[in-house]
Amino acid sequence: MASSSSGLNLHDSSIARDETKEETYELTYDQLLERIKNKQKKIVQTTAPTAWDQINIYPSFAFIQTMTQVQNTSHSSYFQKGLQIGIGMELFSSNWFSETAYRNFGITKNQADELYLKELDFKVGYKNLLGNALEFRLSSGVSTRNFRLSNEETGFHFESKNPALLLSCGIFSNTHQSPLLLGLEANVRNVLIANEIDKGSFGLNFIFMGYF
Repeated sequence: MASSSSGLNLHDSSIARDETKEETYELTYDQLLERIKNKQKKIVQTTAPTAWDQINIYPSFAFIQTMTQVQNTSHSSYFQKGLQIGIGMELFSSNWFSETAYRNFGITKNQADELYLKELDFKVGYKNLLGNALEFRLSSGVSTRNFRLSNEETGFHFESKNPALLLSCGIFSNTHQSPLLLGLEANVRNVLIANEIDKGSFGLNFIFMGYF
């Protein structure tokens, strides 16, 4: 009897150990599944795109030309050439953007007349693809015009700092292999505060733009 009871005890203890192992294995397996799920959630949260991921900042450089309209002077218009530097940003979308640009035409002489013009542009626009290699851009905003016209012979002098309504449209190259865009942009500027001399301008920009 003693031997049989000891055999039962050994059998029961082995069963208990097996059950303990099974419970331990099941608990470890559940924990492992939970850890895998948590890691997957972290990976998804880390790699999921956000609106901030769609922001691209791009500098630009342009050769610019403009025809400035004037009144009550010896010439009705002045053709000017200058340079433009700017920076732009996509507004949480690949289609909407904002840009700021500084434009300097320096001093343009036409006989005895001297025209000085600098501008600072702020604009918001929309862009979209035209086929596989081109995109169009439409934008509007406000431009601050630092305008001065003088004539040494007659002693005439006019100077103003006026805001102007800015409208522009352009065509740009767009290839996925290159971060550099080349484009041609036309713009119109209408002075918002009426004056006797400065009547706004029409211009063309030859733009070099790079995405980073």
